[in-house]
Amino acid sequence: MAGATSLENVLASLQSSAWSGRVYRVMLNDYPPDRENTQGARWNPPDVAAIYTCFEPAVCIAEIEYSLARQPRPVKRDLRKTLYEIEVTLAAVVDLTPLLPHLDRIGIGSAQLFADDMKTSQEIGRLITWFGFDALIAPSARYEGRNLVIYPGRTNESHSFTIVNQETL
Repeated sequence: MAGATSLENVLASLQSSAWSGRVYRVMLNDYPPDRENTQGARWNPPDVAAIYTCFEPAVCIAEIEYSLARQPRPVKRDLRKTLYEIEVTLAAVVDLTPLLPHLDRIGIGSAQLFADDMKTSQEIGRLITWFGFDALIAPSARYEGRNLVIYPGRTNESHSFTIVNQETL
């Protein structure tokens, strides 16, 4: 991985903007859609809470199916999956997509961003919150599409997260 200073410099060039729109999230059993991931995942280290959403339902379904397929034990057939449609308003969202060529030039390509070893992408998520942004738009590692990763610890009073619709898959 490139030096932290190079990565910090690239991410420091990000400009945020307010964002409002609809996103989707698949949740299992009775977990609510605003449940934060505090264990660590692609774009958040364990000490940074995140809510993973997607711009298209198909991306959410691909993400959860991949996760379930990687479980050490077979998943119960009656596991309930609920697809939520959520209206979100955020004040400081950054899109990683335009920076991908810059990251590639400092030695952080798709292979590192989407590897099973998530150290690099987690460091990006950590720095995104350190720079004060409250959400990240990033490509999905599982399907052609993008995710909106919300960092609840960074959101302000203008943040909203409202369930619009839900359906059992």
